[in-house]
Amino acid sequence: RSAEGALGLDGKYASSEAEAKERSKSKRLDEMKRKLEGYRERENNIIQTIEKLDFSSDSKQYIITRKDIDAGRRLLNLTDVKGPGTIILSQDLSLLENIVPANSTLTPKKYADDAENQNPPGYKDDDHKNSTVLGLIKVSLSNLKDCTVIVRCKILTGLIEVSYCTNVTIRIEKEATVSTIQADLSQELKLQFYDVPSVTAGTKSLWGENSSDRIYHAGVRQMSIEIYQHGFLVMGKNDIDCLTDGATAIGNATAEEVQFVTSVVDEQLITERILQNNSAQTNNSRMTAREFRQHEENKEKVQKQMEEHVKQSVKIITKDKNKEDFVSSSPPVIPSNDDDVVEEVYTDVTKYEKQAIQEECELQKKKGNEAFSSGEYAQAVLFYSLGLDKAAELQTSTLDFAHILYSNRAACFLKLGHFDKALEDTDQALKLDSTFVKALFRRGLAYHAMKNYSEALLVLAKAHEFEPKNKQIKQALQFAEVGHTREMRKRMNG
Repeated sequence: RSAEGALGLDGKYASSEAEAKERSKSKRLDEMKRKLEGYRERENNIIQTIEKLDFSSDSKQYIITRKDIDAGRRLLNLTDVKGPGTIILSQDLSLLENIVPANSTLTPKKYADDAENQNPPGYKDDDHKNSTVLGLIKVSLSNLKDCTVIVRCKILTGLIEVSYCTNVTIRIEKEATVSTIQADLSQELKLQFYDVPSVTAGTKSLWGENSSDRIYHAGVRQMSIEIYQHGFLVMGKNDIDCLTDGATAIGNATAEEVQFVTSVVDEQLITERILQNNSAQTNNSRMTAREFRQHEENKEKVQKQMEEHVKQSVKIITKDKNKEDFVSSSPPVIPSNDDDVVEEVYTDVTKYEKQAIQEECELQKKKGNEAFSSGEYAQAVLFYSLGLDKAAELQTSTLDFAHILYSNRAACFLKLGHFDKALEDTDQALKLDSTFVKALFRRGLAYHAMKNYSEALLVLAKAHEFEPKNKQIKQALQFAEVGHTREMRKRMNG
């Protein structure tokens, strides 16, 4: 054995507690990355690529059906097609089956060679009730020229990606489910929506009536958007162009990399620039200046409401059950010989009182959910807080959804930019239910927003283990991985 080894200087063992922690974290990150690589390899096995279609027939049409899709392939990549001609993604594609069980961590098998639906070891079909999800997962269009693409099928993620296309019309019809289009480095694009329902707002609403219905674009020249209802054009915009919209090179980013978003605002299609400042990014969302102003106003609003709520809600219960003292600041220190003590109300509540408390908590949760869905995040925080305050009158373990209240309030804090508060709430949620995936996901987002990418990766990887097919978790992992890589490069470069 060498002298260095005898002294522990050969690098085999950590020389300090800090180095030991860093090594442990690095080991966990390496394990997580290996798992991600395996997942990406499996994902490649579910991509169906259709390329170089032949429009030599008189009809100049190519109709894509289930016959064109191999077993287990659910991501359609349509590429390298030159027209003139029309490609139809038929309704038949909506019947593609994705079999999933009630427990989303399991992935039962559908076909003998179906890489997407592999059974885990020891899986027995009789032990679980399976459900079937129908449709494609995502559609990607790349390097198309002089074509029309008609979409009539369900797309589970609601996403169509477009890149390197020229003189292409994408016509989305009412049978389709599309909420978001991402277009990059293309020109002469025409996007048409014919009675298309808003996926997130419900079938009674048309595309554009929900704020999540958006078209993101970068490096796109001469794009137009048309929205039709019952055959009539009700809304349109035909002057979308990255250069005329003000795209210019900034730092290392070229003009083609500047991101824009076009959406319906006050019943009009408007194009806005996506802010590049990291402070304007919350919950991995891409925000415009208008949205960022609203975001800052909401932050101020929730801060004021929380301060007011704290003043109103600090309650001291005395031995005299008829006496309740409310204080507007920190509760006073109670001497040990004082007859008044702080008591936990749940020790004396009856069965019916417990039921009433639980119903009140459920009502506040419902109000919070409605406020969150409407974008009133500050108001939602207040409702969830009221529910948690009411839940404090019970043993936390007897309220089945206390962890949901914490997690939902964390989601609000993420939207409002209070990332430290989001971490605190997800911590409380996970203490109550360590397997609650939404809390893990939101905790990962909070770490990411605070630029703690290594912790974000570890938390999101754990969430990914529970729900390997969750597209939001997967996307968040990718963002965190990019951030971590950049951070490591900066360290290496000094």
